[in-house]
Amino acid sequence: MLKVFISSKAASEEMKKLIYEACIALGKIGDPATVPFLADLLETGGKKGIFGKRDVHLMMMAAHALGEMDLPEVKEHLQKAVKSNFESVAQAAEVSLAKLEKNRSAQAPIRH
Repeated sequence: MLKVFISSKAASEEMKKLIYEACIALGKIGDPATVPFLADLLETGGKKGIFGKRDVHLMMMAAHALGEMDLPEVKEHLQKAVKSNFESVAQAAEVSLAKLEKNRSAQAPIRH
């Protein structure tokens, strides 16, 4: 359903807010099937669809959503985004990578 909104050409501010929230919800759900979609949003910022141009806030939301997923394939997308020309996107990716690392450290077994 979100893909339909993203591929639509007209985007009201209200629809944009819904899409931002939907990105975060997808991250919290954590379904691996959504990783390619979120990674595409992180890279393109919706440039191909609803926004008609790159939306930096959408890219940030996608970074945060990916940071909610404890999946190995997420890390490479976030590492690529750390090099973004958009400082806020790079920072969002860094925060998400740190969150993933912290979660992995907390889950690591303690060795005696």
